[in-house]
Amino acid sequence: MKKFILVLLPYLLFISCSKEPDLNPDLATKVTGVYRATYADINKTASALPTDAIDISLRLDRVDVKVVDCTLMTSISGVKNETSGKLNLESSDDKIRMLNGRSEFGYIKGNELTVEYVNKDGSKVLIKAKKKPTNI
Repeated sequence: MKKFILVLLPYLLFISCSKEPDLNPDLATKVTGVYRATYADINKTASALPTDAIDISLRLDRVDVKVVDCTLMTSISGVKNETSGKLNLESSDDKIRMLNGRSEFGYIKGNELTVEYVNKDGSKVLIKAKKKPTNI
């Protein structure tokens, strides 16, 4: 019995000293940056982006560990517009979900951001964007 305890003791010490997983990861730091749209589909009208007339970017700024300020920047035929709002972040499998209240606004998987929502006028919007490198 003593031998069994002596064999088990190093194992217990080893597993008790292992690092515990981070239960409150800083999701906002992982996703902060500027994402440039590569594709948009608005009410089943699809377009590869950017074009000469259309450029869309989304900037995510950290507010706290699970909240970002999302600024949608558009330039359509030379007319620039910005809209912003706060989004909550939630980890889900291999992606980070962006929530506007309780409804999902989109998600981030790696360096790719996908936005899916329905406008107030009922039009469905899908935007796919890639994160711009920070050194540019």
